[in-house]
Amino acid sequence: MAEINFDNVGKVYDGGTVAISNINLKIDDGEFLVLVGPSGCGKSTMLRSAAGLEEVTSGRFWLGGIDMTNAEPAARDVAMVFQNYALYPHMTVRDNICFALEQRRVPRSEIETRVNDAARILGLSDLLDRKPGTLSGGQRQRVAMGRAIVRNPRAFLMDEPLSNLDAKMRVQMRAELKLLSRRLGVTTLYVTHDQDEALTMGDRVAVLRPITSEAQSNTQQVDDPKTLYSKPCNLFVAGFIGSPPMNFLSGRVSVESDRPTLLIEGFENAITLPGDTLSTRPGLGPHLDKPLIVGIRPEDFRIAPEDSPDGFSVLSLVTETTGADSYIYFDLVAEEVSHPDISYDTARYDGDESSGHLRLTARVETALAPQSGSTVRLGIGPDRVHYFDPDTGNAIF
Repeated sequence: MAEINFDNVGKVYDGGTVAISNINLKIDDGEFLVLVGPSGCGKSTMLRSAAGLEEVTSGRFWLGGIDMTNAEPAARDVAMVFQNYALYPHMTVRDNICFALEQRRVPRSEIETRVNDAARILGLSDLLDRKPGTLSGGQRQRVAMGRAIVRNPRAFLMDEPLSNLDAKMRVQMRAELKLLSRRLGVTTLYVTHDQDEALTMGDRVAVLRPITSEAQSNTQQVDDPKTLYSKPCNLFVAGFIGSPPMNFLSGRVSVESDRPTLLIEGFENAITLPGDTLSTRPGLGPHLDKPLIVGIRPEDFRIAPEDSPDGFSVLSLVTETTGADSYIYFDLVAEEVSHPDISYDTARYDGDESSGHLRLTARVETALAPQSGSTVRLGIGPDRVHYFDPDTGNAIF
């Protein structure tokens, strides 16, 4: 086992394309850390640089307290698990798992012991004499994991290993991989573009974003999943983490009759905030009576009584039922929030309907959800609102 440490690591490709820059990230011994972000954010580059498959152009890479920046891949003693399994189709499961050990001339008796132990852990004991073409996607992924396990590496590096599986198998394998990681206690660096996968699997999650300059850093926030979701550090993280994504509106916090109030563009009335809002969120003080970006997650809307003074009536354009919960898609008469870290799907409107309309999403209990085309009154939990500086995009706490 070993901790992994990226010390101000950067990679610039020929032609000047900046892949990663100013990466400072420590993965503790035995920790399962997930790298997540949109395409081009540097996830795979970080993983490949850790494996020694990419030569970094700045900074140092440490493994178990040893500088491995210029070490050959074989000297790093890490095991990679790839997206496409990379199994030899003409070999049996047993031969695929033990291939690397045979190349290293490990004694046959030890090979047998390691292969049988890995097969037992992964539920592959009855499949050892079959070939990959006869296995399901989940079984093939377990074979790829077995090949990594038998090496007894200091760290696992996993590059979107579940992306080729169907939805049901992905959910099942997520749980299996997490349980396996805990059982083995091996430091794991895991790459995915799927935020649900990241939040359910990671002890901590690092959110990355694409950059264009070496003065920037791909790393936006590194936190445990609960903190990442409930306290995003900026608009990029807030908009990327969460499905459906957070709703963004223009708003302003004021103090009226010694009570803080929130006025959101498109809402019928100002919302009375908890009396301790300014003490629990001291960062709001300098922003009183100034424009803010207000973030509301879909689940923080609620069905409000018809006479609720803090509520607002909307027309459900579409009500989408997913089981216990339903999604309500509705428009407000409000302008889209302008910030480079917020993107909108402008194709959702026809003609001139987009002018002055902002589409939002609410998630409510299916038992309370209106039919499509029906009017419903919504409210929000005032203590669940997120606030962002419109200039910097940073969260206000």
